[in-house]
Amino acid sequence: MNAAVRKLPIGIQSFEYIRNQGFLYVDKTALIYKMATMGKPYFLSRPRRFGKSLLLSTIEAYFQGKRELFKGLAIEKLETDWLEYPVLHLDLNAEKYTSIEALTYILERHINGWEDTWGKDTRENSLSDRFIGVITRAYEKTGRQVVVLIDEYDKPLLQVFNDEKLQTEYLKTLKAFYGVLKSADRYLRFVFNPFSLLNTLSFSRFGSYWFQTGTPTFLVELLKQSEYDLRTLIDGVEMKESAFSEYRVAENNPIPLIYQSGYLTIKDYDERFHLYTLRFPNDEVKYGFLDFITPFYTSVGDEDNGFYIGKFVRELESGDVDSFLTRLKAFFADFSYELNDKTERHYQVVFYLVFKQMGQFCDAEVRSAQGRADAVVKNTRFYLYF
Repeated sequence: MNAAVRKLPIGIQSFEYIRNQGFLYVDKTALIYKMATMGKPYFLSRPRRFGKSLLLSTIEAYFQGKRELFKGLAIEKLETDWLEYPVLHLDLNAEKYTSIEALTYILERHINGWEDTWGKDTRENSLSDRFIGVITRAYEKTGRQVVVLIDEYDKPLLQVFNDEKLQTEYLKTLKAFYGVLKSADRYLRFVFNPFSLLNTLSFSRFGSYWFQTGTPTFLVELLKQSEYDLRTLIDGVEMKESAFSEYRVAENNPIPLIYQSGYLTIKDYDERFHLYTLRFPNDEVKYGFLDFITPFYTSVGDEDNGFYIGKFVRELESGDVDSFLTRLKAFFADFSYELNDKTERHYQVVFYLVFKQMGQFCDAEVRSAQGRADAVVKNTRFYLYF
């Protein structure tokens, strides 16, 4: 008899709910045990819909000693004590950050809840003083070190990246608040600061599900604001180590902030020159980004972009180069009112976008040399040079 098909936990971020309701769970608990026993703190920089919140929920259940939720999983055999630690879970995802008060409100709301559990000292006035007070009292009352889990730690900064005054205020507030974690180190046991495949299995087809639910509008605004060369971003960009700590949007280099937001990941490291190579984490994110950004550079709307790319590939596969060139010209016909001057580089970017997106369906290679953008498209039946 075939085993019953288990439900896919699409969009569910609660480990306890997944386990209690019998959803499918891919066992990563051995890695969680390794993290929990090897050190602190941990920082995980990944984009939205990469499972950070579910991972935090799983870690929280582990440190709360909820052994029954881990029955049959790897960690059940690895852990022997199953001690319960005080857990402080800070989630900055729910608020819309449009004012100085918005950040203060959500931090205060979390602290109020923790103080209801661990007590309050009226002599503590600032948010950071109250935070370290909660950590200290939780440690003293339980005799065990405290676990701090932070979800969407940088969302306030991302939402106001184009408001320098507000970002400066947020940065000052968060720096003081997170600085508590260093001061309270001896009271801390563990600090952790951190969709798509499930949809594919559910609907039996591949698609840019992650990108549909995590569209990086702020990323597009960054690129337009800085006039950064889009081609460099997509093909991979090198960055020196010192740039990793930069949180402000440089005039012509938005890459540090884009990396810190998780949309780029480290793919290589040059030990000799201490340079890191950054790229999109996978093809789904890369092609989803290309599809999303095309309307900002051309007159083609969101709903027509996939149609155009599909027609491009079909026309070349059928040998109808004339129709392909006619359609390509349509991409250059009109430009969005949001675009600045139509420089030669801009036309190269449009050309680049077309051929890069075709790369999903055939071997399309784009290269730039001496100011010209050239492309080669090939498969088993044709080889075209542009």
